[in-house]
Amino acid sequence: MMKLRHLDKISDLESNKSSYENSIQTYKESLRFSNEEEFYERYKEFSEQKENRLHQIKLTPFF
Repeated sequence: MMKLRHLDKISDLESNKSSYENSIQTYKESLRFSNEEEFYERYKEFSEQKENRLHQIKLTPFF
């Protein structure tokens, strides 16, 4: 009985892992990265773009 519960739990965890991997793959494709290093490079680029845009907004007069 206990063995069956553990086997079911393992099966559920494997299914969740597969689902998360598929989800990550979608983001990899849309954000154009394929590994952790590229992810952090893209993250840095987006962060810099965001900061630059915020800076531009602050310098733009409102009249």
